[in-house]
Amino acid sequence: MNMFNIDIPNKTVLYQVQQQAPIYWILSVLFISPIMETLVIPVSFYELFSNKKTCYFLMSTLLYGLFYVMFSIKVPLQLFYVISYGIVGAGISLIYYKKNNIYLPLIIKFLYALFTVLIFTL
Repeated sequence: MNMFNIDIPNKTVLYQVQQQAPIYWILSVLFISPIMETLVIPVSFYELFSNKKTCYFLMSTLLYGLFYVMFSIKVPLQLFYVISYGIVGAGISLIYYKKNNIYLPLIIKFLYALFTVLIFTL
């Protein structure tokens, strides 16, 4: 049960793909998605806003959260999930900003994705 008793947009899409193409789903969730998300959001915004820390974190957090829900929102309350997904994005962006190293955020995102796969398959 989630906090609003409504479907989590990303979860619904993941479940559909898992049922229709399980191997693609595992490859996508474990490898393609973490790499793309880490390269597109924290790395590209770091290049744009490296001297504007607040702007970097706000944009990274917002876009990371929107990235997960923007194509599958059915009711306005689902927009609140931007906050929970944005927190993950803020953490990954903070690690990249502090370390200026792509590998640690990638490892963390991979572990987060692995946790997602384990939850969905158990």
